[in-house]
Amino acid sequence: MLTVFTFIFLECSQPMESTDYSNILLNESFEMDQTPSLEGWRFGNPQLAQLVNEAPPGGGNWSLQLTADWAPSLAILNEDNTIRVSHPFDRDGIIDNLEREALIYFSHLEKYPQFTKDVARLMISEMHEKQGNYATAIRELESLIKESPNLSKINHIDREAANDPDGYLIQSEPPNNALPIWRTSYGAYIALINLYATQNMYDKAISLGISLVSSISPDGWYWNVNKYVGSILLKNGDNTRAIEQFELARNGLQKQSLNMSKRLENLNNNQLVVKPESFISWDDQARQYFINDITNIENLLQEARSQ
Repeated sequence: MLTVFTFIFLECSQPMESTDYSNILLNESFEMDQTPSLEGWRFGNPQLAQLVNEAPPGGGNWSLQLTADWAPSLAILNEDNTIRVSHPFDRDGIIDNLEREALIYFSHLEKYPQFTKDVARLMISEMHEKQGNYATAIRELESLIKESPNLSKINHIDREAANDPDGYLIQSEPPNNALPIWRTSYGAYIALINLYATQNMYDKAISLGISLVSSISPDGWYWNVNKYVGSILLKNGDNTRAIEQFELARNGLQKQSLNMSKRLENLNNNQLVVKPESFISWDDQARQYFINDITNIENLLQEARSQ
């Protein structure tokens, strides 16, 4: 099971004489004059890249090591924001609310894991897309989706686990804390919908989008998916169905906010969360967390209704 995933973009930052840029590397190794160097490369997040003194024979002495930071996130953070790499250990003989939440979360992932092979295929499709091989990327994603578990079934399983009194981390997965547990297959659907749309295959994009929300978010549980599909519908002039998806997204956010409010109040009652100086209510605290997303969806609703 893969607990943390990565995605980092590298691209040449210096001009080249050739007009075919698709498969050209600026340097053959990550060093200059036998000195480690990243000169000529630009990173989406430089903190995720470092040079290590290891390399295959026949080349240089240094390789690039990338740290995980993308796709479905399955990491629990410690209090100091480091990643917890194993089950939490009880140190005081008392299993509190937060510890029970972590135990339920890890137990569920062990029963219903995600696999590195699926994440690798998703990354490969992204690479093909970045190289302009759109047809190949589409075929890879279509194949991955075809071989994925039944969406409705795994979604039902995740929802049941999230309904556990201590299932909050399944319902609101770290480190994002705004969405339920995110499956690799969902990411494949979104990537394929986006590819269909960018290649002007809007009928396929809309059909796949409706299929996705029907399977995993008919009630707005994955509000971001409803919002995304609604945006595609709006772009294509299907305002009625766009409004339906935006309303589902708004309702889903409101439910997330209410659940967060109840959890914060419960944690406060157990002395695990303190009230901030600006405290008004736990409902207000939770709403402030989602205020930007709620505002964005309200604006989309207004746009769809005005057309």
